[in-house]
Amino acid sequence: IPIFGPEKIIPGKVGSTVTTAFPAAGAVSPVDGEARSATGGASFATKHDGAGGSADSTNANTSACKIESTTTPNWWQFNRGIFGFDVSAIADTDTIDSATLSFDSNTSTDNFTQSIVIDRNPPADSAAVAAGDYDVAGWDGVEQTTARITLANWSAAAGTYNDFTLSATGLGNISKTGLTWFGMRMSSDFDNTEPTYAADSISAAGTKMADTVGTTSDPKLAVTHSAAGGANHWLLMGV
Repeated sequence: IPIFGPEKIIPGKVGSTVTTAFPAAGAVSPVDGEARSATGGASFATKHDGAGGSADSTNANTSACKIESTTTPNWWQFNRGIFGFDVSAIADTDTIDSATLSFDSNTSTDNFTQSIVIDRNPPADSAAVAAGDYDVAGWDGVEQTTARITLANWSAAAGTYNDFTLSATGLGNISKTGLTWFGMRMSSDFDNTEPTYAADSISAAGTKMADTVGTTSDPKLAVTHSAAGGANHWLLMGV
């Protein structure tokens, strides 16, 4: 039985806990859903900077982020996903060590060679995503994870989660006293860089939402956190 000495001890640490949260189903706080650009063909700049035209908070399956073209040299619709979580049960004195944001999927299409970017936008109403939440001015415009996931690597297999590891920025946006919000955007939308145009084409990440039955495929945020202890501890480990 190997015995580890004090060099293996982190002073003050007494172990870690994982708290997992999901958005609420329906138009209930904390909501999940998507806000969409105004309907109709327009330039990339208009779609990126323009007003939202519609939103949904109760779809079980949706394209939480999307860019779509039309038959003329114009763009048709952009989607931006919004996801709320309540991890306020975490003690205020705990340290947030790491977190993973995960999405199950039902489909994906990629005609524009896109990646999925995690951004942040707390909606105006925590119980309903509205068209106004599409407004790019309401988004942080800052990546919240250590890496993007390309649509080419986005798994659409049933029951398979696509995991994003939150960066220091994302961890800093986890609230221990209120609601936590993250958002999903296509890379060209986030980067504000128009891809090579192709008519009647689409890049979209199909996403299962909180309105699917149960929570086994819901969006989820798993937060690892630890409490500080008042004394050092010796740890015996064996096999």
